[in-house]
Amino acid sequence: MGYIQIKPLRADGREGSWRWELDTAKEKIEVLYPKLMPNRGVWSVFEKDYLNPNEKMKPTTAWTKKEFNSERGTDQFIELGFEKNEFPRPKPVGLIKHILMFTTESDDIILDSFAGSGTTMHAVMDLNKEDGGNRKCILVQMTEATDSEPKK
Repeated sequence: MGYIQIKPLRADGREGSWRWELDTAKEKIEVLYPKLMPNRGVWSVFEKDYLNPNEKMKPTTAWTKKEFNSERGTDQFIELGFEKNEFPRPKPVGLIKHILMFTTESDDIILDSFAGSGTTMHAVMDLNKEDGGNRKCILVQMTEATDSEPKK
């Protein structure tokens, strides 16, 4: 029986680490499946997740568009030149923009009290550009410790 070895690779090509050790993966082989990641051209291993382990029914969502996927937020952050671990789990711009399309008028003011990487402002600017709106956005971020010297 043939096989291919799948090593965990980070977006920058460096080796990553597996979630489980080999023995655990062998025990749970029925919930693992390989998938080719077309954007990066590499194979990865995913775990099937079920709403109820006895029913074997995967939970569903109405948010199925690719731009809503949580990995898309990380990809966008990396595209801006940041390391993946510098900002864990950034919101995808497409998701926030979609929410704004349904919940705001063209001249509303949007408040983001957890500004983080500025995804909400990015989404507001994109949406204004697309529909000619004049939405404004107020970003608030909690004080965080920062390096006294800028990165070079």
